[in-house]
Amino acid sequence: MKRILSSPLLLALSLLVVFSSCESQVEYSDDEISLQAKNAVDVLPSSPAFVGMMNIQDLSDSEMGAMIEEGMHGGKMDELNDLMEATGFNPKEDLKEVYMAMEEIGAEDNPGVSMVAYASLDANSMSEYIEERAGDELQNRSYRGVELYILEKGREAFGFSIANDDMILAASRIDLLEGMVDRLIDEGDALSSNTEWMDLLAQASTGKSAWFIAEKPDIDMSAEKHSGNSMDETARQIFTAVDHLVVAMNVDYDDVESQIFLQPNASVDAGDLEDLIKGLRSAMRSSPEMDDEHLAMLDEIDISTSRGQVRIQFDVEGEMLDRIIR
Repeated sequence: MKRILSSPLLLALSLLVVFSSCESQVEYSDDEISLQAKNAVDVLPSSPAFVGMMNIQDLSDSEMGAMIEEGMHGGKMDELNDLMEATGFNPKEDLKEVYMAMEEIGAEDNPGVSMVAYASLDANSMSEYIEERAGDELQNRSYRGVELYILEKGREAFGFSIANDDMILAASRIDLLEGMVDRLIDEGDALSSNTEWMDLLAQASTGKSAWFIAEKPDIDMSAEKHSGNSMDETARQIFTAVDHLVVAMNVDYDDVESQIFLQPNASVDAGDLEDLIKGLRSAMRSSPEMDDEHLAMLDEIDISTSRGQVRIQFDVEGEMLDRIIR
């Protein structure tokens, strides 16, 4: 089996996943965003580096869901998962949608994760259940009249709060959790006040199963540090040219329909960026690792320019998705 990055689709996604956030030319339309998303962005922080949504019910039995679930483990995410499991809460059965914001992409330490989860639960019963089982690690205290449940691990603490019968707030730091509670009672700047990100969110909301928006990370991509073959050079030029990334996914069983929107920076024309991306696809075609199946998948990727952005659209069927992931 080939490594993941030998797949042209995953190579493209690996390149693209590091981009995002500057001025979008798609105007924010309130009609594009679901009620759950509107409520979530009212409590998430106003200036994240990453925002994403997962529709757990859509993804739970799919290969894409398995891949995303695997990515929700490791480091600080394990701490949040341990905290939720300590309550007897079963995410696969009880969760509906999860919205997540991060302060920093790829942080080695705590990336500053804030989460809003929609679930089927009885807030009073769950609070009683938690308090009965609270021990040395899982503590509870009140903040501005709202109960916080805190899991202490060494010098760090992670927490969550049951906002109501539909919403759970969780964070990888207590100050982030308290910030969400502040915004829940209408104090503090929320993501909903950031018109730039709300424009991007309206675009991302075409993905009903999952979507994400990410800032371009601060990485030195100069030619001196990233010299290599022609494919590497094209990838470096694309990274340099792009300011933000929006990804929207719709899952039908194990088939995934994806759209990626790339906004070029002020010095780059969208048509030139489109040519670079098509050039990368051509370079992939000539790779000796390509077989007929992967070449056919490359041919199905549609690359076009619209509204000053480059749009990449592709569908991956279940069997191929399973091969890519596994």
